[in-house]
Amino acid sequence: MKNKKKLIFVVLIIIVLALGFSYAAFSYTKSGETKHTMRTGTLLVNLEEENSLSLTNSYPVSDSDGLKGDSYNFKLNNTGTSDAKYQIILVEDNDKYVEDSCSNLKLPFNKLKYSITKDNIEKIEALEDNGVIEESTINSKESANYKLKLWINSEAGNEVAGKHFHAKLKIKVIPKESTNYDIGA
Repeated sequence: MKNKKKLIFVVLIIIVLALGFSYAAFSYTKSGETKHTMRTGTLLVNLEEENSLSLTNSYPVSDSDGLKGDSYNFKLNNTGTSDAKYQIILVEDNDKYVEDSCSNLKLPFNKLKYSITKDNIEKIEALEDNGVIEESTINSKESANYKLKLWINSEAGNEVAGKHFHAKLKIKVIPKESTNYDIGA
């Protein structure tokens, strides 16, 4: 019995020492001054569109003929205090498909080509399934004017006859510089 009491007493002392040591090892207090600085900016990009973006009763054409088509004109304005990197993405306008009763006539993205012009620089590409047509940067307090033309790729087969394409633009904005945090003395 005497050994059992000693054993319990020793175990209790080990537990108390372990708890005291753990508290001392994992707690730390520092006195003094610490300077915290945070810099932020505002980012505001808006889109001004002029006309609709649809292809109906179209057929495959060459790039030279596609470039003769009407432009879809739009403007991006960055009225914020931060520069911005952005993507311009074409997304299907499902409301327009329903309005025109042509949801069963959707023309796939990969059958289209486009031309996008910014600052008199024109780019001609095949439209990818992700719909991204431009990636660029817009500085604070600046604007970017765009002209977009869409047409059915001349290499598309006869299966595109009578198909429709209705889209709208989506602008995905990512701050050009991440927020800068200076923390510490």
